Amino acid sequence: MEPLTARTSSDSTSAPWEREFEKYLNAEDDMPLEMSLVTWWGMNALRYPVWASLARDYLTVMASSVSSERAFSSAGITITKRRNRLKADVVEALQGLKCALRTRLLVHESGPSSIYEEQLEIEEALEEELVESAAEIALKTDDGMIVLELELDSDTEED
Repeated sequence: MEPLTARTSSDSTSAPWEREFEKYLNAEDDMPLEMSLVTWWGMNALRYPVWASLARDYLTVMASSVSSERAFSSAGITITKRRNRLKADVVEALQGLKCALRTRLLVHESGPSSIYEEQLEIEEALEEELVESAAEIALKTDDGMIVLELELDSDTEED
């Protein structure tokens, strides 16, 4: 494989990123010592758009191991001496669930899980309405007793 610097910038068969890289290598720009790399690439983004895009993506990444340490710590809680025979796919699923629960991705208002539960909810609502209407019908007597008047002969009852 021939080195990139051996090609000339007028080579029409080279890719744009290769020509841009050659232009960068052959440039005689000096970066001031007090200037950060991110600032320099921001100022030269028009001259080297492909490489400036890469610099924005990779130079701004913080060098930290906190997230990986947190993942290993969480996995250490999942995989204990008692659970050392868990298969990789099960551990992966458990870790995914733990993450989803921790970030509240799985918490939501659940509705009725079946038609039967919906019917029970409707019946409970009707029962509550009946109790409320019965409380309105109830009459208190002078001695504090509650008297309910119920109409037993109803036209709505089927014979």
